[in-house]
Amino acid sequence: MTPDIKALLVSELKSCFNIKVGMCGDGANDCAALKEANVGLSLSNTEASIAAPFTSKVFEIQSFVYLLQEGRCALVTSFECFKWTIIYSFVMFGSVVML
Repeated sequence: MTPDIKALLVSELKSCFNIKVGMCGDGANDCAALKEANVGLSLSNTEASIAAPFTSKVFEIQSFVYLLQEGRCALVTSFECFKWTIIYSFVMFGSVVML
């Protein structure tokens, strides 16, 4: 596939089916598709690593699974920290009211 067709494919998948699209690439011809995808993972240290939001030093497709797991862990951690902050604020407010 040419670089333009790859980018067009990713954008059409995003718009027509309303799904999240992940793209792995290892060369300069993947740069446009990596930018267009919701999650772009470069599997090289060349031009594609500049275009992609994420770069893996391990050049395997399994890196994409690890990326999704780490993203999920980061999201859960952020929500838990937010919940803890809200609960702590309510506890402090209740303590001040009681005093």
